Amino acid sequence: AVVSTQSTGMAEFLLICWIKFWNTTQGAAWLATSILIPVAFIFMGFALHFHRSLFEHKLEEHDKGLEELDQLANHLSNFPEDRAESMDSVNLLSHRSDVHHV
Repeated sequence: AVVSTQSTGMAEFLLICWIKFWNTTQGAAWLATSILIPVAFIFMGFALHFHRSLFEHKLEEHDKGLEELDQLANHLSNFPEDRAESMDSVNLLSHRSDVHHV
């Protein structure tokens, strides 16, 4: 989406160059075109490379997050039930000790 927006902006700039220079000298219009076309290709190549790198980085980060969640789920599913019950009773006792009577 960004590449197409920038390409549209460059096309508009090229059109403005043609309108501006056509009545003055047609050579200037052709020169502006010959300079802008390679610049546009270089820019689009950079933009595609940048967005591909950004996408790969985000994909790796999401994969790491999913792996961490999977490890946590495996750890919780292997947690012994009797220990979980004793932890629940400890948590209840700790919550009761936090209550202050007035």
